[in-house]
Amino acid sequence: MAVSDAQVSDAAQRLSRDLQNTGRAADVRLIEHFSANLRSLIDDPTYFVERLVEDVQQDILDGVEVWPPCPQHPNHPLWYHDGAWHCDQEMTPIAPLGSLS
Repeated sequence: MAVSDAQVSDAAQRLSRDLQNTGRAADVRLIEHFSANLRSLIDDPTYFVERLVEDVQQDILDGVEVWPPCPQHPNHPLWYHDGAWHCDQEMTPIAPLGSLS
């Protein structure tokens, strides 16, 4: 099953909201860069979203920034899996994609 335009758009909008809501509006440009590459490689919509979020986050982390910071432990980032941002230290979901504040 190919990743549809609507699925790409939805993932991009939700990730963009998280970036903007956490002060990283300048990094929204990364979404288009990574989504174009991933779309040609990945057919599974769920895996596409996970990889898109991972790739954007990794680019920010490579710049020695913690993003998105965990609200409970600001020294480590939240990690995206199972459709939401998680504090892996506490093993708890914090917010669905697109809902960070």
